[in-house]
Amino acid sequence: MRAESSTMSAGAPFLRALGLTAALGLSLPAFVCAAPPPPAGPAPGKDAKTEAPPDKPAPSSEPAAPAPSDKPLPAFPDLTGAFTSKSILRSVVQNFTGTLKRHGRKIYLEEESTSSGPVGYNEYFVYDLDKNMLYRLLRDEQIYFETPLSIEQRVEAIRKGWVPAEGPFTFGNVTVTLSSRDIPLRPDTIDKRNVELRLREITAEIPAIGTVPARTVRYYTFVWLDPALTLPVRISYGANNTHSIVEYRDIATQSVDASLFDIPKNYVNLTPY
Repeated sequence: MRAESSTMSAGAPFLRALGLTAALGLSLPAFVCAAPPPPAGPAPGKDAKTEAPPDKPAPSSEPAAPAPSDKPLPAFPDLTGAFTSKSILRSVVQNFTGTLKRHGRKIYLEEESTSSGPVGYNEYFVYDLDKNMLYRLLRDEQIYFETPLSIEQRVEAIRKGWVPAEGPFTFGNVTVTLSSRDIPLRPDTIDKRNVELRLREITAEIPAIGTVPARTVRYYTFVWLDPALTLPVRISYGANNTHSIVEYRDIATQSVDASLFDIPKNYVNLTPY
């Protein structure tokens, strides 16, 4: 029996509940704000909404998603930048500063909490998009951990503007197709820089897994873009009951040392613990 498909829209109800859309002086498109019918199957997360699948899947005129290819995907321009971020979970606010570097299809990320509380580890992260792996490296202990990137982590990389959405990816034994589109909203200004505010819609096409039917998940993010840059100036989104705001500065497209993304030879792999 062929599995029915369902659609979930992640982020819009949460952003609306925060009053973020009102603060920005705009309304989300109707297809984002429309109230969903009663959900079918397991309940989605609190920041998602589900449309019940029809009794019979409607025929689609759109071409099927391409099969995964062995051809290498294109590399992205090297860049460096600094950022500040704020995460708000209910009334708890956490502030971070950090640096971001990109080389080919790898991301180097280092951040430090500027909020009061215990000091974190002296650590950094490397995202390898070709291997679909995330590496966490601790300098003082000279150890590292490696885990496959989840769908949510891959979506986060697209949300934050590190990489564009690209075709199908394999997560374990499941092939998921990620795509995105930007909906222009209005011109804006940040730090005397002319930018364009857009609503970014990221779509994940997830096939049936066991008894779980195939589904389409959509994530929404406000993005402030400077056409002259390869990274957003600011992004804002809600996920898992948390409202996140990230601002980038000192963005430069320049050559980045490839060895920065290598695992040091003297580091010990402690995966699993």
